[in-house]
Order: sequence, then C-alpha cells, then structure tokens
Amino acid sequence: MPMITLFPETGGAGLEDLERRTAWEHWGLYGVPGTDPNRRLRARIADRSLAGLVHVGPDGADAIELWRAAESVSLPEDWWDLLDQVQHLLVVGPVKEPDQRALQDAGDPLPPGSAVE
Repeated sequence: MPMITLFPETGGAGLEDLERRTAWEHWGLYGVPGTDPNRRLRARIADRSLAGLVHVGPDGADAIELWRAAESVSLPEDWWDLLDQVQHLLVVGPVKEPDQRALQDAGDPLPPGSAVE
C-alpha cells in the first residue's frame, strides 16, 4: 500500500494538533486502520506531484487542510501505479525527524505487546 509519512515543519504541528483538528486515530500497527473516505489526497496529475491532504465536508468541499505542499513533492512512478491499483493510501506519523530511519520506523510494525507512543 502506498504510504505518506507526516513530518511537522512548525512547532505547533504534531500529533496533538492532528488530534485536536481532525480526530486523528491512534493505530497500534496491527490489522488495517480505519478508513475515512472524507480524507482526500490532492495531487497535480500533470507532473504527478502531491499538492495536499484534506478532509472534505458534507458538501464535498475541502473543510480541513491537513497538509499542503510548500513546494512540488514528486513521487516515483511505481508509487502512483500502486495508488492507482489500491485506491487507498496509508498516512503515518507524525515522525519527530525527517530522516530515513524515522521514515522506515513509521512504516514498520511493532512486535506484539509493544507500547505505542
């Protein structure tokens, strides 16, 4: 499944902010997390880049902006191919540091019985 890892770029962003604004669900990395069809990925098809992640209201208009790309965020073609196939996306995080190890840890399952922060 394609995955996006959130990294807070400002001091006020982070898990508490997501919980307050969006009822962000804690997930213990077991099974499939709950889905919310009102959360939508916004992309620019022309250059296959991400534009943002939003929550739409009952009228279908963007109600809450979860994330907006400050610059073009292009992803590999195989990521888009996978997204086309499964039509869903796993959003994880936020991670504390935007380094490769943090990104890998965000996607790795925890052993049974491990505590989730």
